[in-house]
Amino acid sequence: MVHKHSEISDQRRFIKRLVTESAFQDRQRSETVNILSRDAIIASASQAFEFILPGLANYERGEVLTDGRGGGSMQ
Repeated sequence: MVHKHSEISDQRRFIKRLVTESAFQDRQRSETVNILSRDAIIASASQAFEFILPGLANYERGEVLTDGRGGGSMQ
């Protein structure tokens, strides 16, 4: 039997995947930096879902998502 996922967790996974796939990968500093604005994230997510919780798109442009020392916002 397949387990049903909640709408909130589906939105959270979609937004996280969208941000990480479109992020800039800096090879010298081993960082991943967000290049999308909050409005762009919400606009992309609203095409996939009919209702978006705006609190799930708490990523700012230029925010370090991951880095080599474990200090990114997604680590």
